[in-house]
Amino acid sequence: MSGAKDLEELMSKENFELRLRVEAQLKKKPLVFDSNGHCAKAPRELLWILEAQEGGHLPNLFEALQSKAPLTTPLILGEASVLNRCAYCGEWLQLATDGRRLFPSTPCSYPDGVPLSFELNVPSGVMVVGNDFREHFKVFGNYEVNTPLGCDQTTHAMAAIGCAHAFVGNSSPGMYRTGPDQFTIATEGYDDRSEKTRKPQGKQVASIDTDLWWYSIVDEDEFKRRGYKKGDYDVDRVKVTPGVYTFTHHAHMKSFDRSSSRPTIYTTIVWTRPPDPVKDYKKEAVSRNFTAGQVIANSMRRYPTLYNGLDAVQGVADHIFCVIGGGGSWHANGFVQYDPDMRADDPAVEIPVFNKKYQWYPLCEFSALWRAAGLGGGTALHLNPSFLALARNVSQCIITYGSEGSPQNVKIAVRCLKALNAKYPIAKTAKRKT
Repeated sequence: MSGAKDLEELMSKENFELRLRVEAQLKKKPLVFDSNGHCAKAPRELLWILEAQEGGHLPNLFEALQSKAPLTTPLILGEASVLNRCAYCGEWLQLATDGRRLFPSTPCSYPDGVPLSFELNVPSGVMVVGNDFREHFKVFGNYEVNTPLGCDQTTHAMAAIGCAHAFVGNSSPGMYRTGPDQFTIATEGYDDRSEKTRKPQGKQVASIDTDLWWYSIVDEDEFKRRGYKKGDYDVDRVKVTPGVYTFTHHAHMKSFDRSSSRPTIYTTIVWTRPPDPVKDYKKEAVSRNFTAGQVIANSMRRYPTLYNGLDAVQGVADHIFCVIGGGGSWHANGFVQYDPDMRADDPAVEIPVFNKKYQWYPLCEFSALWRAAGLGGGTALHLNPSFLALARNVSQCIITYGSEGSPQNVKIAVRCLKALNAKYPIAKTAKRKT
């Protein structure tokens, strides 16, 4: 038996024995979890998490647990993890302990929940109220709408392009006029004891069928500019005083109570000022464009633990063209966008020629590479020059070097590259006269 193997077995034995001592100490005196204002719970497998991280933190944890008094300087336990993320502030939580408590090392930015307020310009004097108008008001990219923070970000992104769009759950609320130029989005309450329904204050002027658990409200003239025609949606028209309205949405505050017997007020809407000048939202959306290098750099910045090392660029390229259901929105200008907050001047990464065998995700008819080649699998994708170059780079790499674990990719890549070259002919270099 080699010396290295003996040392490895000895270290494994010591680590196992240490784990047993830590487990015994935690059973005797469990750490009290303090969320530090975050929307988070204590990890179920704390010991496994600590062991799995490079370097290990069990010895430090054991020392903290043995201390006679709480540590004056908290002990940081491992790295921040995407698996333990606050739903309110979005922070990846790094755990710490003083030997008595277990808590995120930094406090939450939104300990009371996520406050949400936004504006809608209604110069026409008519609000069109309905459920889901995203087909006419598109945000490119996606936020994590399973969290209050992601819902808040989505609402702000929609408001920025002229649509009041907020999460209300499967509540099918109504819109109520509560006073001059004042409204609420609300649902009835129900008192179990008296078995009586309690209606929201005011007169109902619209109803919203929440097939999508959100509402959408837009200016009528803006809706028509987007191509809306009568009958496209189940909507109500609400006549209002022309102007800018402030929406205050309460549903993402920790104090918000959906189970109350009283009516539930999701949003209050109040006239704020005369109409703003009409903004050409559509022109801004149509003119948008990003390079493949910008999109890849953005993904590497947002997910540094997923895309790192020498093959980080290839990893994002694989996600773009091979992975099925990878999210993102393809724009008519030929790029995919995952982050709705990207800006035209965002930095780009240099994309190398992929020149070795990689593990590419299994290609099929639903892969973006297949669709970009125009071979079927749904709506064909148009590619701008940088994304076309990336698609050819990916295809040629698979053809030349193969695909680790998915040998069938080679034949598919051959078809895709041939179709791409037919769809986007490579310009021939003119011969120079001598």
